[in-house]
Amino acid sequence: MKTKTLFLLIIAWFLIFGANCKKDIPYYQIPQEFKDYIIFPEGSYWIYIDSVNTFVDSVNLIQQTFIYRESSYPGASGKYEYYFDSFYQKYYCSFENGFVHKCGEFDILVGNINTYVYGQAGLLGMYILFMHPFIEGGTSDVDYEFMDFFQINNITYHNIKIFTNYKEYNNKKYERVYYCKNIGIIKRKIITTDNDTIVWEIKEYHINN
Repeated sequence: MKTKTLFLLIIAWFLIFGANCKKDIPYYQIPQEFKDYIIFPEGSYWIYIDSVNTFVDSVNLIQQTFIYRESSYPGASGKYEYYFDSFYQKYYCSFENGFVHKCGEFDILVGNINTYVYGQAGLLGMYILFMHPFIEGGTSDVDYEFMDFFQINNITYHNIKIFTNYKEYNNKKYERVYYCKNIGIIKRKIITTDNDTIVWEIKEYHINN
């Protein structure tokens, strides 16, 4: 009987100790301000017009999966572990040269107490499209500015975050993306590696319920 009681006490000690250890590991959730610009229901779509060539492209959010991740990085006192919420998105574009717009797969590149970074990861490293909060000097490739409002074709959009990425990636030499709160991307200006200018501006959109 004593042996059984001792065995149960040992199991209980490990369970309590393990639970306490897990509680000590930080857990970071996606900030609401980030969600307002990036996360939309599946089935949402945006229609853009190329103001230079008058091409039209529809961008459709066809898949969005939320993920709970574990990560770590070296700290002053050893390895620092944490958990964070992440997600994966897949977009479909109707335009044949869809690389100039938001097509393919996107996800969280970094998620922690300091910032959430969104974009694409590839052979050339991270390509950042959005960051909240923006860390000044956090990356030499990206600039950020905020505008209270911005007009496109006589329509006024409010709470605009603009990210400019100077990293050459996927035939892009320079890219400036305008995000509107609760709508998503409303404008995208791209300078290609051939020094061609492409400007996509929003024509209409539908945010699914």
